[in-house]
Amino acid sequence: MAGRFRDTATIGNNRVNEFRFQYARRGLQYFYSDSLGGSNVAANIAGFGFVGREPYSYIQRVDKRYQFTDNFLLDHWTP
Repeated sequence: MAGRFRDTATIGNNRVNEFRFQYARRGLQYFYSDSLGGSNVAANIAGFGFVGREPYSYIQRVDKRYQFTDNFLLDHWTP
């Protein structure tokens, strides 16, 4: 899930303000296999192979990210 918001405002004839906001959410779940033997203890033979349960721990997490940006432009140029 993600969302964005942007607002640009002109202030007078020589100033501009731009505001941006962004949000993102990502969930992750990693469990051992439900197949036959998937929950058994694993054997890891270094440099050769791996047999049994996945080498990763049970993972269940949610990542949330927020980003804010605010830009202001002031133009002093005169013809």
